[in-house]
Amino acid sequence: MRPVARAWFALGAALIAAVAIAAAMLGHEVPGAVVGLLGGPARGVARYGGLTVHYRAEAGDTRVVEFPKLPRDAKDDVLAYLGGGGLTMREALETQAARSIDAPGVRHEDDFWSEEDRANQHLVPYLVAPRRDLLEAAVAGSGSHYGFEYVEPQRPWSRARGGDGAAMWRTYELADEVAIDGTMIADAKKVYDPNTNRPLVMLEFTREGAQRFCALTGPMTGHKLAMLLGTRVRSAPIINGRICGGRASIGMGGSDIQSQERDATALAAVLSQGAVSAAGTVIDATWSPAPSGGSQGLARALIALVGGGAIGVLVWFVVRATRPRWRARPAPAVGGWFPWRRLMVTLIAPVALIVGGYVTVPGVNEFELARIAYHAHSAIGMQASVFALGIMPVVSAAILVELVALAVPALRWRRHDPLGRVRLGQAVAAVAIGLALVQSFFIATYFESLSRGGAEIVMAPGWKFRILVMTSMVSGTLVLAIVAGMIREHGLGNGYGVLLLSGVVIAVVGAELDRLDTGRLLDAGNLGWGACAIAIVAGTVVMLRLRIAGDAGEPALRMPTSGLSPLGDTMAIVSLVGIATMLGGSASLEAVQRWVVARSVDPFVIFPLVAISIPVWAWIFARPAVLAPVAPKLPTFAMWRRATLLSGLVLLAIGALGMLTAGTDASLGRAATPLGLVIATAVVLDIIDDARAHRTPVVPVAVLHQIQRAGAIEATLGKAEIPCHVHAGNLRALFAFFGPWAPAIVLVETARADEARALLG
Repeated sequence: MRPVARAWFALGAALIAAVAIAAAMLGHEVPGAVVGLLGGPARGVARYGGLTVHYRAEAGDTRVVEFPKLPRDAKDDVLAYLGGGGLTMREALETQAARSIDAPGVRHEDDFWSEEDRANQHLVPYLVAPRRDLLEAAVAGSGSHYGFEYVEPQRPWSRARGGDGAAMWRTYELADEVAIDGTMIADAKKVYDPNTNRPLVMLEFTREGAQRFCALTGPMTGHKLAMLLGTRVRSAPIINGRICGGRASIGMGGSDIQSQERDATALAAVLSQGAVSAAGTVIDATWSPAPSGGSQGLARALIALVGGGAIGVLVWFVVRATRPRWRARPAPAVGGWFPWRRLMVTLIAPVALIVGGYVTVPGVNEFELARIAYHAHSAIGMQASVFALGIMPVVSAAILVELVALAVPALRWRRHDPLGRVRLGQAVAAVAIGLALVQSFFIATYFESLSRGGAEIVMAPGWKFRILVMTSMVSGTLVLAIVAGMIREHGLGNGYGVLLLSGVVIAVVGAELDRLDTGRLLDAGNLGWGACAIAIVAGTVVMLRLRIAGDAGEPALRMPTSGLSPLGDTMAIVSLVGIATMLGGSASLEAVQRWVVARSVDPFVIFPLVAISIPVWAWIFARPAVLAPVAPKLPTFAMWRRATLLSGLVLLAIGALGMLTAGTDASLGRAATPLGLVIATAVVLDIIDDARAHRTPVVPVAVLHQIQRAGAIEATLGKAEIPCHVHAGNLRALFAFFGPWAPAIVLVETARADEARALLG
């Protein structure tokens, strides 16, 4: 092993960090103080571009309203909302008045719904016409207040049930009193429905508005509340109970995604400005593009240079203190052929995932599914595949069985015994099937619930459908487990790791193919995430290739000594503790979710927790005592501290890079998380190392479930000049104890296998 050149190492880290920060800032807002320092506009339309409106309210006062960052295609909708009287909420009356109205071009239909407990049913007539003006003429002079809603054309199977399939307008008879108006809304923002991925506008009420909405919705249980912009009804949901969380959402309606996106953007922009006068008028409106270059670019460059320089200096000091060395890579066998046959076996994993992704579970309406899961990366689209569960039931089962085996003294010996491992593997298979059955059952009931929400995903709900889904998805998981086993025995790398890598690659490619028609492949969000992804991959490669060696022949320590647990398991534990604590009080589940989400993205919470947990996990996984059974000379605590310090630096850098791109609309960021990139990089390194090792016939001589013992074994075999390769060593270093599904297998040349086994006995 050769030492690391500190100066070049620090310079490379500084350059990579500077480029990553500069690219990531493309998808983030540059602090106004930095822009102002360089002479640019710090806020408003002058900085971001957008719409400027001169607006006269009902009282006669004129004001200038700015809508920064508003897209140009949303300008007309914003102006229509400003001149349409803003948002109001009124109770939808359930009278029979519509039956007595007859007019040319207008017909009667009935609105029917049942309450959640099905104890009460509602039948309310309404008027329907192909044009809104026909309805306005029909209800004129009726003495009642009406709202009008545009209804999209019916779907093919709905037409088959008696509909004519045409677009239309319908009426709602409304209460004269306005229950909620714009003065009671504190904020509004565009969000996405977790079930259908469709845009919504989430309203945040003022204190007064929240109290009024809570008092209003209690007596209205089972009835409809109409949400209007002017006289146009945007949605009229059925109130299923008192809503006291201070929030409400407005659906956009229709089926065209681009129109829904534009409507949601415009409506959120208007409502976030405050109350709109019912009789207000727009005097003048000007849309301005965002200024290019100038102070914005200089501010990003300044932040990147300062950040990159600071990271370079920090890396220099850490490398100086930890004294890492590059792992010596054994040369491939002279004259050995590249293992093409093993590579072909490895490629079964992505082929199986791609083919299985197109096989929908029985009983699901694929036409309706395509309408809701409108892009390939949709969560619903993935959940409807026979491979929806993936290999996670097997991975989870392996971890559960490993924990039980560690906790039960009678089973503890099986963790390091070949025959005991066979028995534990059988237990893993049984537990994995049980987990897959439970998970697939909940997915089946979730699909059935979508039908109650208006998305007719399931054609025939019931136990027959649930059993079909459960059988299909469990079979899909078992097929993937067989593929993983084939790859481990006859391919390159760990089979489960190759499936994880394939999933990341397929998700990234699918996310980009979804955006081909939009021309946004190289938008700011993707450029920023791409640069950060390169930095994450580079940091992972460096971390996995470095070793911390002693000065007196102690076995080298691998990194990260803590595994990925500080970035994954620590936050999972904190989330579980937070939920358990909050559920003990009177807070609602929605409040609990907001509490957890707020802290999971707060850097002032995340970084201290991760930093504190790194030495804790490193002590559990890599303290010198864990090498006692295999190493005649243990690593020193000084070595452990150096390895943990360097591991912590890289892990915190990966977490920081992930947070730089958090909150952007980068499709790459949604398809590949920072942890996913780290795991994928480790799998690629294992495949490369396997390909080098298999140029000559090799056989296993030991199986490790404590990856830090690999250094002692490599040292023992190295003294006898027996070259060895640790299969899946990089992947297992990331998961440590939590990776029993990825054993580290020591491989040596067939001719020297008996000698190696005798040395390791």
